[in-house]
Amino acid sequence: MVVLLLLLPLVYNGFGAIYLSGVAAIGVLLAYEHWLVRPDDLSRVIRAFFHVNAVVSLGLLAVGVMDLLW
Repeated sequence: MVVLLLLLPLVYNGFGAIYLSGVAAIGVLLAYEHWLVRPDDLSRVIRAFFHVNAVVSLGLLAVGVMDLLW
């Protein structure tokens, strides 16, 4: 996913540094999401799936809009 997000500016030239910094933050959040859930402990699946994915999706929207407006 992160690789595809990094390739998006090659298709659409409107994205720049703000977008790329947001993609880096999203990469960190996705790594955190995978770190939260262990094969032997699935008690944190709800936090990992719903909460972190909500932050990722809203964060991607926010950096995309900010980058397009500036």
